[in-house]
Amino acid sequence: MELKADLTAADVGAYNQEEANQRFQPLGNYTPAGYSYGKEESDNRFQPKGNYQPVGNYALKGESYIKSESDAKYQPMGNYQIAGDYATNAMVNSKLDKSAILQTTGQSSTQVMSQKAITEALAKAVSIDVLYPVGIVLWFAQNKNPNNVFPGTSWKYIGENRTVRLAAANGSNLLSTGGNDTKWLSVSQIPKHSHSFSANTSNTGGHNHNRGNMNITGYLPSVIAHGDDVFGGAFARNGQSKPAVEYTDHWKQLTTFDASRTWTGHTSWGGEHIHNVNGTTSEIGKGEGFDVTNSYIMLMGWYRVA
Repeated sequence: MELKADLTAADVGAYNQEEANQRFQPLGNYTPAGYSYGKEESDNRFQPKGNYQPVGNYALKGESYIKSESDAKYQPMGNYQIAGDYATNAMVNSKLDKSAILQTTGQSSTQVMSQKAITEALAKAVSIDVLYPVGIVLWFAQNKNPNNVFPGTSWKYIGENRTVRLAAANGSNLLSTGGNDTKWLSVSQIPKHSHSFSANTSNTGGHNHNRGNMNITGYLPSVIAHGDDVFGGAFARNGQSKPAVEYTDHWKQLTTFDASRTWTGHTSWGGEHIHNVNGTTSEIGKGEGFDVTNSYIMLMGWYRVA
């Protein structure tokens, strides 16, 4: 191994003095890295020591006006009209005759409105008597009673289960009631109509009818002769058949007639036939009423009476 007296730091792989000064700090007692702010960090985060206001929400420098700037930019605090196109006092005074609109001394009832009149007008504008005069009708979609809603007034309920119909223009039938949800038709309201029908009796065989209890009777004076009389058949003397009588010149016997003594034959032959029939149909229906209620929505209605 050869040793040279002129070896440099580079020859032996070491830092020279200048390199060491650039890479390392002087030996001393240092805080760990990240434990404290550097000078640049401190200057950016903190202000110089001095007499400051307590911590609060302050405007940054450059974001607020100084006193002289504020006085020049703003007017004193007060009750001002919203910004608009208003005439100045000078303009008003030069263009209007103040004597026609301003009251200077004494009383005025025609040129200006007094404070009392203004107060009364404002009160009247919101008066219950102006908004809801007597006779007005109010409708509610809730269970409201205006007697409670508007103290000092009097209201009546229109009525339950009723619809509204407009009254006469002269008010002659105001608050009158009528009508019904159910209707019954009378005979005069039923449309004119009829019910027709036809019918026949059943066929039956040809037949005769006997005398039954039919009879023909009568009498007349007898003609007297000697010997047997000549009456016969339905005729008889005093109801007896051929009695023997003596001659007399007095009319004292009667000849009677009784058709049943010799009734014979039948009624005329009619043959098979039918009989036409007419009449009315049986009743139907109960006469019950029917509902005529319109579609509706329920509301509460009141009208003011006082």
